[in-house]
Amino acid sequence: MTQTSAVPNPSGTILLADDSPLDRHLLVRLLERWGYTVLAVNDGAAVLAAVAQGRPDLVLLDICMPDMDGYETCARLKAEPGCADIPVIFISAASAVEDRVKAFASGGVDYIAKPIKSEEVQARIATHLTLQALRRDLEERVRERTAELEAANRRLSAEVAERRQAEVALQERNALIHYLVDANIIGVMFWGRDNRVIDANTAFLELFGLRREDVLAGEVSWERLVAPECHEITRRARAAMAEGQAILPYEKTCLRVDGTRFPVLVGSARLDGEVERGVSFVLDLTETKRMEQELRESSQRLRELAAHWGEAVEEERKRIARELHDEQGSLLTALKMDVSLLRRDLGEVSPDIGRRLETIQKLLDDTVGVMRQVASQLRPAMLNLGIVPALEWLTDDFRQRTGIVCTFGASGEESLDDGRATALFRIVQESLTNVMRHAGASSVTVRFHLGDQQVELSIADDGKGFDPSLVRPNSFGLVGMGERLEALGGTLRIHSVPGRGTTLYITIPREDVAP
Repeated sequence: MTQTSAVPNPSGTILLADDSPLDRHLLVRLLERWGYTVLAVNDGAAVLAAVAQGRPDLVLLDICMPDMDGYETCARLKAEPGCADIPVIFISAASAVEDRVKAFASGGVDYIAKPIKSEEVQARIATHLTLQALRRDLEERVRERTAELEAANRRLSAEVAERRQAEVALQERNALIHYLVDANIIGVMFWGRDNRVIDANTAFLELFGLRREDVLAGEVSWERLVAPECHEITRRARAAMAEGQAILPYEKTCLRVDGTRFPVLVGSARLDGEVERGVSFVLDLTETKRMEQELRESSQRLRELAAHWGEAVEEERKRIARELHDEQGSLLTALKMDVSLLRRDLGEVSPDIGRRLETIQKLLDDTVGVMRQVASQLRPAMLNLGIVPALEWLTDDFRQRTGIVCTFGASGEESLDDGRATALFRIVQESLTNVMRHAGASSVTVRFHLGDQQVELSIADDGKGFDPSLVRPNSFGLVGMGERLEALGGTLRIHSVPGRGTTLYITIPREDVAP
């Protein structure tokens, strides 16, 4: 293994379970030297008891332990409320592929073979604790941003409610001008001939930095308060009002007396049907624009964090797949050759020995098949040839495994970066799994198109379909697909009718799009 020069050590509590006093002692010394708090136990029951007292940040679990082995301990730990996300790393002298596969199947996130290498243990623990910390930080940021958005929505709803209440009050009271000038928090301005401001409320005067005496003297022109690039839209609005057309509120840029520019929302109307007299309501959008920018920046940061987490997971999948393919594959291949040579050297043997040798040969073949399937699920080697060959292989494998007719078609260029290719491959993989489990379909069609600006993907089946409005957001793998697409700025549309099948439409941009 390549020696690392420096590995980050996130702080945390590690629960160590190993029935060997010597191995337990050595690991405790290593972990404490790296700065971790260590709880050491010698069997599976003690693990569950320790977790009941307080959740550790990570569990190092031996496989061979008395009463309850590591596989059962991990499965029972993951079934405990609130413990499913605790990373479990198996550490054992058993290094067969089936041991590793069983470890991952029981809920483990990693596997370290004995004799251990301290650098490897340190790096793998640090990696999984870092991923755990990133996930928790992301969840906390999402909760905080959600709370901020809800608070902003309540404030905006309150402002809208106040505006509506004010509009109703304006229609019911005869003292319209006095009410607006003295009480309204929205800037209100009355204009006359030549766009002269003839009166305004306090909010409008303060917003533009005007003096009431200048307004009453007719020295303030509305055009002087509007940025030059917005003069044309102002003239068009006045002309439309002159023709009796309703003017919806619109945005433009205004100028304070000191020359400061700021965005506003303006709504205008004629007074008593007069063309040359009217009223305008001006709402300062400075704070709203600032909040919109903060929301865009926060969304971008969340997408970047999600993308980073997804990249880390995919890199770990690649690493494990390479290890299974390169290291374990070589060992199994050598073992198969040894068995073949043994059968040749033995020559004529008894029927019993012959059957045993055939059984060993078959077990080796089955093990190689399982290993290749696991490695393929982690990181299909076909992705190295491009997204189109990988999808062709995936749909063909699906057809052979399930007996469901699966048709694949592709068009456009075949150049796509690895991140997008991997995300699209996983989406198709999850969609085909859903078809197999839930759709009751006899055929599936996958269409893939690489355009100049975006990638288009559709997965259509002729199954039983469903009503999308009745489906929970976390159903049918929609959460995983949504997270992958959100990180890439993509979209997902679902078209489904009960009894008429389901079609998923996915689009993602060819390149990253700036917020």
